[in-house]
Amino acid sequence: MQRYKTKSGYTLAYEFKRPASGGQILVFLHGLGGDYTAWDQVINELGNGKLGIVQVDLLSHGYSERYREDSELSIKLQAQLVHELIDHLGVEKGIVIGHCYGGMVALQHEVDYPGFFRGMMLIASSCRLSPVGTGVFQNTVAQSLFSFMGNLIPGGFKKGHRDFSAYKGTRDFNLIRLLSDLRYTGLRSYMKLMGGVSRYNLCDRVGEIKIPVDIIGAECDSIFPSETIGYLTQYLSTGSFIEIQGASHLVIFDTPDQVAERINRFVSRFE
Repeated sequence: MQRYKTKSGYTLAYEFKRPASGGQILVFLHGLGGDYTAWDQVINELGNGKLGIVQVDLLSHGYSERYREDSELSIKLQAQLVHELIDHLGVEKGIVIGHCYGGMVALQHEVDYPGFFRGMMLIASSCRLSPVGTGVFQNTVAQSLFSFMGNLIPGGFKKGHRDFSAYKGTRDFNLIRLLSDLRYTGLRSYMKLMGGVSRYNLCDRVGEIKIPVDIIGAECDSIFPSETIGYLTQYLSTGSFIEIQGASHLVIFDTPDQVAERINRFVSRFE
């Protein structure tokens, strides 16, 4: 594991395996409450020794620093910090791959830094929350509550990474997994993260994206169901879509082999 203090003053933890000659570089962004080891099962299935791999602990996750401000942690800031890290590593024209929250960060990055990556994959993610999520989170009461709780709750958390293989088959909502997310992220950080999520909607900017985008949905995903991903494909002229049958929102744990196969097919377009 390595660490980098970004120009914005926050320290991010990451892992970087450099590519063999001619290999593409993949940048993996994990979901809300996770850490970069959430991708290990998928990466192990790739079977391509030429690839370069960057795995990032997003701000307030894993071994990365926790957000210090009183306001919610915006997805725009996450994208800025990822940009500063990847730019520091000297990665040019990599392929960014985001699951759930990580996909939101990837989309935000492409809107803010167009063309920095040569391609993007979004897994169980979209340009906006589901209709249920929008109703629950995108209202002023919820947003005010996240902000209030984020400043009231103590900032303690358990620093470290987890064995995500234990969560295979736990589906979308699992109390033990959620409590583990809260323990490792920290309840205060989690509230600030949710505050940022509650304001997320990039559907009016998606049409600006010109790089190739590949989207993986999951048949049994109740957090980003197919109709929500449809919001994204409606506005995105450069995208392709596949739905993995029988998989939940945790598709990277449920079917890492199928996700890896799709990644390899997408990467081959750039070789």
